[in-house]
Amino acid sequence: VKKLLFSSKTKTVAQIIDELGGSLTLGGASMLQVQNGTLEIPQNYVGITSHAMSSMKSKGVKKIVIPASVRMIMPNAFSMLDSLEEVIFADGTDHIDNYALCGCKNIKRIGIPASVKRIGAGAFMNLASLQGIRLPAALDEISDELFSGCTSLAHISFGGAIKRVGAGAFYGCSSLRTVMLPDSVESIGISAFWECTSLQRLFIPAATKTLSQSSLSNCPSLMSLYMPRIIHDQ
Repeated sequence: VKKLLFSSKTKTVAQIIDELGGSLTLGGASMLQVQNGTLEIPQNYVGITSHAMSSMKSKGVKKIVIPASVRMIMPNAFSMLDSLEEVIFADGTDHIDNYALCGCKNIKRIGIPASVKRIGAGAFMNLASLQGIRLPAALDEISDELFSGCTSLAHISFGGAIKRVGAGAFYGCSSLRTVMLPDSVESIGISAFWECTSLQRLFIPAATKTLSQSSLSNCPSLMSLYMPRIIHDQ
């Protein structure tokens, strides 16, 4: 206790928390070292707080490796980090919150482990360089605006547990050509595929009960829509 009280006179609260383990804050992140463009998050953290990585914008970080100890990525934790090209999550992370990587326009690869059970709204929004992604098997929804504005996204591998495709989930994904939704999908939200201008084939499974009337608006290339049952509009 004496050591902690003494430390508090010379260090910020964020620094003390960082040293004792816990969530990586903006203050703690600013002290991390980037080596050859790679930032490896230390294993004494269990979470990364909102906007924590904003201090990395001037350090030219291209790759971030997140250890298994980090369970939670909070909203906007990595957002607008323009230099970032790759993010690798170790098996252990289970929650990537809203807009976590939003606007990282040069990201080409996101490695998502099987441990991830939830990815929040807009978490991968406006990733203009992302061409493909594999989603974890336990994920049960494509959240609202998850891939909105990912104009280079051409390939996506779904897990078999997804029940919901959220509003605007693929809005403006102009490089998507074929989407085979898994058999588990029950609902597709408003504007889910709006302005997917290259979309040619879409498979909607028999389990789907609701499909918003605007889900497929402005998809001029759509030639094959497989819908094995009558679906009620949301």
